[in-house]
Amino acid sequence: MFIDTHCHLFERSDKTEVLERAKQDKIFKMIDVAFDTASSFSCRDFSSKIKEVYFTAGVHPDAAKEVSDKTLNDIKMLSNDTKCVAIGEIGLDYHYEGFDKKVQIDAFIKQIELANEVKLPFQVHSRDCTKDIVDVLISQKAKINNGAIMHCYSGSVETAKILLDLGFYISFSGTLTFKNARALPDVCAYLPLDRVLSETDSPYLAPVPLRGTVNEPKNVKFVTEKIASIKGLDVDVVANTILTNAYTVMPKLKN
Repeated sequence: MFIDTHCHLFERSDKTEVLERAKQDKIFKMIDVAFDTASSFSCRDFSSKIKEVYFTAGVHPDAAKEVSDKTLNDIKMLSNDTKCVAIGEIGLDYHYEGFDKKVQIDAFIKQIELANEVKLPFQVHSRDCTKDIVDVLISQKAKINNGAIMHCYSGSVETAKILLDLGFYISFSGTLTFKNARALPDVCAYLPLDRVLSETDSPYLAPVPLRGTVNEPKNVKFVTEKIASIKGLDVDVVANTILTNAYTVMPKLKN
């Protein structure tokens, strides 16, 4: 059985069909990951109707300007839901022009503090910001007490070592299957399997052999198969270990 630890079902208008295809392909559980306050509520509402779907609540760095006391209180309220498995996705993103480092870092730290307060792990988004995100995480090490996940990992072995020391799990998306994945196969080979997760980040980043199409949770099996190939292990062994890892870092998935 497979699990998609990071997808964006709230963006889909064809949720029913997407979920049916996922179940047919033995996708056991899916985590609908929020982008901002509005999507946090949308993810909550959708997960309440579908047994296989869980959710996160949090504000992506691209929406960091919306973080306020009210926002944090809303996220805190949502975190009490039995199907809210993590705070996220939170982090830093310096890819597009116009970003404000100070605003992003402040929002990131406040949500790490909130995750610590509500005793949930957090899912991290990181893009074009390696030094700053590592510096922030190291500075907040004392507050990483309930687990953390670096989603859609695209960094180096050296950065992965730092994250492992901080207690992180590393999640791979369809980018691991790309021919231009650069160091990612080396990172996957280096990581202990008990700290690895798989995801789709759908509707983005469809894996090979479906690259260029609209991604969906059923395709997490291609990521898991790639991990198994790199590790030289049976796919079922890897899929079961990833499910165990997800339960370990996000215990509310067991509900």
